[in-house]
Amino acid sequence: MKHVLRRGLPLCAAAILAVSLAGCASDGAKLSSTGSNAPEVIAGASLPGEPLTQAEVDHYLAKIEQNLTEERTGRAPEPSSFERIRAFAEADDGKAFYMINLVRENDTPQYPDWWMGQRAETVLEAKKLYSAACAPKMAAAGSSSLTGVTLAGDAVLTDDEDMEPWDQFYLISYPNRKAFLQLLASDEYADAVIHKYAGDKDTQLIPVSAGTIAAQKEFAEGTPLTQEQVDDYMARYQANLTLERTGHPTNEATVERIRTFLETDDGKPFLMINLVREHDAVTYPDWWTGQRAETVLKAKMLYSAACGPTMAEAGSYSTLGVMTAHDAVVTDDDSLEPWDQFYLIAYPNREAFIKLLASDPYADAIVHKYAGDKDTQLIPVSYAQIASPYAQA
Repeated sequence: MKHVLRRGLPLCAAAILAVSLAGCASDGAKLSSTGSNAPEVIAGASLPGEPLTQAEVDHYLAKIEQNLTEERTGRAPEPSSFERIRAFAEADDGKAFYMINLVRENDTPQYPDWWMGQRAETVLEAKKLYSAACAPKMAAAGSSSLTGVTLAGDAVLTDDEDMEPWDQFYLISYPNRKAFLQLLASDEYADAVIHKYAGDKDTQLIPVSAGTIAAQKEFAEGTPLTQEQVDDYMARYQANLTLERTGHPTNEATVERIRTFLETDDGKPFLMINLVREHDAVTYPDWWTGQRAETVLKAKMLYSAACGPTMAEAGSYSTLGVMTAHDAVVTDDDSLEPWDQFYLIAYPNREAFIKLLASDPYADAIVHKYAGDKDTQLIPVSYAQIASPYAQA
């Protein structure tokens, strides 16, 4: 693990350090200069705001499969990659969406032995080469970065205890799914992806519905937690979250993840990625005699209503609200189950986070969260102001 949480690095081309497909490398030629940013004319194309037509889906997928061949990229994409992209395209609703990008980087650029083109000397330089080539296509399509590049840490909560830490997170706004397909189908992307994969060893792309951006708060850097404070909060957390009170036994691996996160505190604000899988119906312990929600949504609302005041008092807030998640369009883990929801919480510091987890309202209400959610993954990332995709230059 490199770091539990690191300071974000503003990159001028952050908006396009966002897309990838299973495939890296190129045929050794210089980046194509024949690509055009003008939209293609496709018979039977959809109008703005309308879902992609089947003709468009077939057209873009054919180009993607034609471009991203082993002969051109040096790696044969898994068939599931094309299947995931096609499924996403064919389920188009014509609406804008955001794309979660989670990235694990190589320590140094990794180019194929046969590559005769330009070689970046650092991972950052490799990703900038990729960005420079793809930027015009994304800008022409109206895509933008909401967060820039933020640096990710180890998950503080996950059912996948073998999950490697991510290095970076960014959130990209797309005006529609057509814009995403146009990029993947472009010659610029096919010729430049070698640089992305020289820098990044793993990328996961998860599309989510476009959420409303909350008014941003200004956070001042604080003082890191002392060891005495960490021990006190962790003792309260463990004493509160008993099987008898919450319906779930304490997960020792989660306790250690939270403790590590607190003991590496830098006193700075951060964002917490929340990825959630829901139950189909509410699931309470048989012995539970308290209030029972009738639906998953109502169970989660009970949990939120109980915890909201504690979060607000600490200065924490939801930056984007709750967004509907879709199946990943790019992942190296084909067994990955789709997430149902994504939200991004801003915390002024790590003490605000543990204050919530160690509070009585949290301990008393978490039974409702467990009743509604079967799996939650929390990944901390360095703080970033959320930029509106519709802001005027």
